[in-house]
Amino acid sequence: MPENKGRKLIATLKKRWSGYNLAALMLISLSMTLVLSVFFNRALSLPVWYAILFFGIFASFLVAVSKSWRIRDKDVSRLLNCTFPGLEESAGLLLKPRDSLNLLEKLQLKKIGGQLDGLKAPAELTRLLKASAIILAGAVLLSLVMLKIDYHISPETAAALNLPGVSKMAKPAAAIPEIASLDIIITPPDYTRKPVHQQDKFALLAEEGSQVTWKISTNGPVKNLHFILNGNQVIQLKPVNGDKTEWVTSRMVSAPGFYQVSCDGRLSDLYKIEVVKDLPPAIRITTPAQYTYIEPGESHKLNIRLSLTDDYGVSSASISATVASGKGESVSFKEQNMAFATAFTNGTQYHPEKQIDLDQLKMQPGDELYFFVKAMDNHGQESRTDVYLVSIQDTAALMSMEGIANGVNKVPEYFRSQRQIIIDTEKLLKDKPAITAETFNNRSNNIGIDQKLLRLRYSKFLGAESEDEPDGTPDEHGEGADDPADFNNEAKLMDQYAHKHDNAEDATFLDPAQKVQMRDMLSEMWGAEMRLRTFRTAEALPYEYRALRKLKELQQQSRVYVAKTTYKTPALKPEKRLTGELDKITDPFALRKLQQEKESYISLKTAASILDGLTGDARPGAADLAILREANLELNKRAAGQPSVYLPAVSSMRRILANTSGNVNIKDVRTAQAALRKIIGASAKLPTAEKTAPATSLADQYFKNLQPGNR
Repeated sequence: MPENKGRKLIATLKKRWSGYNLAALMLISLSMTLVLSVFFNRALSLPVWYAILFFGIFASFLVAVSKSWRIRDKDVSRLLNCTFPGLEESAGLLLKPRDSLNLLEKLQLKKIGGQLDGLKAPAELTRLLKASAIILAGAVLLSLVMLKIDYHISPETAAALNLPGVSKMAKPAAAIPEIASLDIIITPPDYTRKPVHQQDKFALLAEEGSQVTWKISTNGPVKNLHFILNGNQVIQLKPVNGDKTEWVTSRMVSAPGFYQVSCDGRLSDLYKIEVVKDLPPAIRITTPAQYTYIEPGESHKLNIRLSLTDDYGVSSASISATVASGKGESVSFKEQNMAFATAFTNGTQYHPEKQIDLDQLKMQPGDELYFFVKAMDNHGQESRTDVYLVSIQDTAALMSMEGIANGVNKVPEYFRSQRQIIIDTEKLLKDKPAITAETFNNRSNNIGIDQKLLRLRYSKFLGAESEDEPDGTPDEHGEGADDPADFNNEAKLMDQYAHKHDNAEDATFLDPAQKVQMRDMLSEMWGAEMRLRTFRTAEALPYEYRALRKLKELQQQSRVYVAKTTYKTPALKPEKRLTGELDKITDPFALRKLQQEKESYISLKTAASILDGLTGDARPGAADLAILREANLELNKRAAGQPSVYLPAVSSMRRILANTSGNVNIKDVRTAQAALRKIIGASAKLPTAEKTAPATSLADQYFKNLQPGNR
């Protein structure tokens, strides 16, 4: 029967297609495993058996995610229809039961039944398998290239990965063959809430205050095993067994430095000790500004928002506030602490907020609030912000006539009309419940017109002559303002400094600073006028007060106060008068001492010059060796504080001093020289006599006379 033969063919092709695709997934997993295993083996000396783990992970992931190996009967029939046109798109009839076929379908099935015997397996079955084989070949070539490259990663990256079984970046076995294994247990302080971690390399990176335990196993009995810390301190290890093959010591690490291992007199390389410092909490206040002035009509509620961050956790935070009331000698201060509503549970980041009602603090106009935020971390370190100032403007002082009545110069009458506008505005707001909306709008508009007339009066101080130019400022963006052709135009350059009476900006008696303040005052008047004439009278009041305050500040700038002081003349000596003795009268002079460079810096410069001569087979003499040893001591001191910067130079200098063959490694010389130059730094220039060419004194004198201060 054609249908039975067709079903067997589809089942066979389905099994083969699914198997090919599953094998392709295994080849892809093998390719990824091969590349990754070679990389980790070369970079971190990862054991080979890790490849089995990688292969299992990749294979399981691809099998679970990919659908290429999940072949259905419909997929096989569809492939047959696409591959063999002779089937006439009728391969799907092979999957239907014979009883469900109609007459035409039976005839078509009988027609294609004779072609099933000669069908070959479609090439599509092995397409994915061939592609995965090519990928595997590329992975093999890439792995061979990686094996020939001396590829490694830094010790810091290896420490960050913290993989078990990773070989030591600073291998103790290469320096001291007696050491078989190393296990360092780092216990961070409790406040860090970090777990205990282990490592098998000598280079340390630990939190400040961590307890570090070294456990060293040797290949055979060892008589003495100790560490040399910072080149001058000995830390003795204790044996824990009778054979003296297991040694241990423990120490709290609180400062950076370096150390090396001494095993029966044999010294290892230098290993650095880096310490992660615990920083105090960082506080950043987002609102309010550092100097905040509350104008009349504004809310007396102060919102404080800030962000707190710390390395390991914030334990508490509070606001320390001081209210200053009164003036002169009757000033009183009241201090209090305010807590945040946020619960600090040793988290590393918080965004607390606090709203302070100044009325509840019994602050009156003219009082000032000084506050700062302090925070403490779970290690007991405290930090605080700068002091912030919040001041409530005193309307009584602004409305007083004291500045005009007692002024040195009488000011024009319209310096007082801004006060009248404020009085009218406050009276209108007070009468608002008792008047109609139309009357309120008319009175508000009339006050706005008065504000406009006052603004135009003050605009004349800036040279404005009409309403179209309210502040007298010329157009700076006119045509030709930035014309490149005027770059070297003398007339254009002189326009910036010449005094022209036809220029509205220059035809005033105000200096630039007063002009800026006058423009700010006019801007406040304009804001008040706009709100008055749009019937937003309550919003206009803060602008009116600000304009009045800027007017008073501008008025006070013209005052000059000279305090009365007494002068007590020295007693005259009658025996010295009219004697004509001038021998004790000398010209004034300035005495300046130039400190000489430190002796250590001089020796470091000498050591750097000695290193310059160590090329080829040259060997330093006895005197040069003494200078290089002094430089080595200075490098040791620097490496104790900054091991990551100066430790390579210490190793290089030690190899140079220990070299007896005369063939000094030029790389060690360059490393030591770079560290010495970093310590020396840029030396300060000493004052020297100015060297001038002959016959230039007349030109120099002419140049000095051209300076603005000498004309």
